[in-house]
Amino acid sequence: MTLALRFPILLGIILLGAELSTAQVQTGTPPFGSSSGGPFDTVDLANLNVHFTIPVFSRAGRGIPFNYNLQYDTSVWYPVTVSGTTTWNNVPNWGLLAQTASMTGKLSVTITGGDCLTYISLNHTWVLSGNQTYYSWNSYFDPWGTPHPLSVTSSRTWGNCNGVPVQPSQDVTVTASDGSGYTLKTASANPLASYAMITAKEGTVSYPPWNGDSGASGYT
Repeated sequence: MTLALRFPILLGIILLGAELSTAQVQTGTPPFGSSSGGPFDTVDLANLNVHFTIPVFSRAGRGIPFNYNLQYDTSVWYPVTVSGTTTWNNVPNWGLLAQTASMTGKLSVTITGGDCLTYISLNHTWVLSGNQTYYSWNSYFDPWGTPHPLSVTSSRTWGNCNGVPVQPSQDVTVTASDGSGYTLKTASANPLASYAMITAKEGTVSYPPWNGDSGASGYT
């Protein structure tokens, strides 16, 4: 059987077998994983996800070089169950990691809470008097698209809610549990500073966008 014929057959088997999956497979280049391929692509031997990098721009720098690359993963489908019915959804950008996230990565976070109001009986109105916002940090996706679990919650608060003082802000410092060395640190004390930063094990610091591939960010 020729290679040209083997590839479509193998692809069909993979797509048919995808219906047995319960979640999207691990993407990117997970730490301690087994892979093959090259020089352009990397195949994860555990789940057959193919990851490759498309170089766009590179320039040497004083201390930190500037490299802008597009990252792509072939595993783009994941199941979603609503009211007992399961359908397959595609990941954002169909597996292409671009814009800001291709430089700094991105953070997955669930935000709850919000502004607090106090009732003023004198004129029968509600006025803004505080805020209680909670951040559940789920994962950090590195510039190669690999998720690193964080599973920690912080808060940023001020003022009072209907006359009751809110609990103080709570910052966290946590290292991803997969051995990658990425550390999340939040800083609620200074509202003008970037609230969440990621430090890599080699010491580089980034301020990634949240829940998306683009947005304000920084890199040191």
